[in-house]
Amino acid sequence: MARTGKTTCILGVALAAGLVLAPETPATPILGMTVWTDMGTATGYDIKSVIDGSGLAGGPALSGQHANASTSNAWLSTATSGNITIDLNGDYDLSGFTFWNTNWDHGTPNSKGKYGIKDVTFLYSFDGSDFMAIPGTPTTLSKQNSTTDITPDIFTFATITADRIKIMITGNHGADGVGMAEIQLDGSRLEPSPDVTGSASAPEPATLAMLCLGLTGLGVARLRTARPA
Repeated sequence: MARTGKTTCILGVALAAGLVLAPETPATPILGMTVWTDMGTATGYDIKSVIDGSGLAGGPALSGQHANASTSNAWLSTATSGNITIDLNGDYDLSGFTFWNTNWDHGTPNSKGKYGIKDVTFLYSFDGSDFMAIPGTPTTLSKQNSTTDITPDIFTFATITADRIKIMITGNHGADGVGMAEIQLDGSRLEPSPDVTGSASAPEPATLAMLCLGLTGLGVARLRTARPA
């Protein structure tokens, strides 16, 4: 009986004081991101295609085949080096990403996949300005030789906290430009801790004591009611 009352009391005090933290959102593809590049974009393409799931059946996902790269679902630049920056528009715990390199073909012999990213560094920031390499991520990406659907590369790493990701590209597979089909990030948004000093302030000690006594009494009363006559 005493143990039941004590447990109820502790739980009630914790709830009243706002000490129980909300769980993190389960890991899913991150939606609502924005993206830009300093590499320029070839006519007809849009850098937003690399994060919007336009080449994936059903939209953004962490797995699945990407449709053959085209102006409607992939990105292509006229430069061979530069940066792609993705703003997560929030703080996230990231533990991996799925990457679909481009298999775009400009029609000349053996050009399939040559526009794909080859030499790369994946960086992250948690203040929007200072970037660091993501430990455990690749520095070389494989060439896509598919003629239709693109098979993804899936990478995992020790969890990092980030608000931006930067893809620093330093080389491709031999063409005069560089492109990619899609990237989807595996992350959970960080939920803010309850503000116990703000408008919903913690109850005074005397109030907590009364709450504890009331909850304990309620537990005793329920046990007496349940006891056979």
